[in-house]
Formats: sequence, structure tokens, C-alpha cells
Amino acid sequence: MNKSAWRFRLRAAAWHGLASLGLALLSALLVFILWYPAPYRVVSGGADLFLLLITVDVLLGPLLTLAVFDMRKPVAELARDLSVIAVIQLAAL
Repeated sequence: MNKSAWRFRLRAAAWHGLASLGLALLSALLVFILWYPAPYRVVSGGADLFLLLITVDVLLGPLLTLAVFDMRKPVAELARDLSVIAVIQLAAL
């Protein structure tokens, strides 16, 4: 595989990573500000579990994108592959 193909893969994985990080931050705000405010997040003990879940989710998507992204694929197939990855990430979240 040539350098430009790797550049496209890395760029796609980076954009996916930024999107995953943004969604993780939004979900963290939702969970820790709205659902579990200050005293409850400590009492419930779910902060460590949430951090583990978000870390896996933020790393899983870009790595899967890096594995399947190929500019030689037809657009419909690439869109399907990336949609499946997004569904897997949302299900894990």
C-alpha cells in the first residue's frame, strides 16, 4: 500500500477519533451533570466504569476505521462499513 493510501486511512481514523471524543464528552456531560450530579457520582461508584467504557469506545471506532477504510472501495460499500462501525460504537456506549 502506498503512502497516500495510508495518509487517507490515518486522516479518516483521526476524524473518526475526534467525532468519537466529541460524542464521549457529550455523553459524559449528560451522565455526570444531568443524571448523576456531584454527590451521586461518588456514591454510585460508576465513574471508573464509565471511564473504562468511554476509553474503549473512543479507541475502538478509529482503530476499526483504520482497518476497513480504503479509497478503492465503492462509496456505498465504504459508507456501509463505516455505518456498521458507528452502530457498534453506539451499541457499546
